[in-house]
Amino acid sequence: RLFYQRKSLVCDVEEPFRCIIDKALLKAHNLGQINEKDFSTKRGNYELKYKEARKYSEIFLKEIMAHKDEIFLYIQSFYRAAIRGNQEFPFFSIR
Repeated sequence: RLFYQRKSLVCDVEEPFRCIIDKALLKAHNLGQINEKDFSTKRGNYELKYKEARKYSEIFLKEIMAHKDEIFLYIQSFYRAAIRGNQEFPFFSIR
């Protein structure tokens, strides 16, 4: 896959962890901690308001830290599989 005319390994490496952020956002929305008013539109694009960025950063960091061991073990096994030339790479899932 090309991203800005180059292969984007970073996007492929971070993709397994998207489920952590998605789950945290859904939970925060259901609890009323975040909502549509946190965003503004500029030229047809949605942007997170500067004043709301801290709230979202805290939600993301809290969830990432809650899963830090699983993330570490996944990255470690991914690295080992890549170094050894394995065809099978690990699968990341959350509880």
